[in-house]
Amino acid sequence: MPTFEELRDLAPAALRDVALGVLGDDWHDDVHRLLGLWDTDSLFPLRISTAAPVPVWESGPVTLIGDAIHAMSPALAMGADTAVRDAGELTRALSYAAGTGEPLMNAVSSYENRMTDCAFSIVANARQTGRQR
Repeated sequence: MPTFEELRDLAPAALRDVALGVLGDDWHDDVHRLLGLWDTDSLFPLRISTAAPVPVWESGPVTLIGDAIHAMSPALAMGADTAVRDAGELTRALSYAAGTGEPLMNAVSSYENRMTDCAFSIVANARQTGRQR
């Protein structure tokens, strides 16, 4: 696989050829045919970055969800699902605190711990799958 800098120097048709070369035999023949039909004028390289796990931080009145804390490769198609899960977890934690009188910072901290435990394992799996592909 060429480096990102090398990809940036390639003509669009050459980018298609690289994509076809790295696609692999485990993809359906129709996918190979579809890529062969690409309008190469629309092709450009795109760097995909993945978040690294972060150390625990002191919770405050602002927290993070989705790509703001755990951006990931699209290899598993789990980014949006994970962000929606975050929103649900945060909603549950805040609703519980509001109904029981638990301090909001405790609820936010609880959400953050559950979110990072779950999300960063998905991020790691997406990174590994992306590298394999």
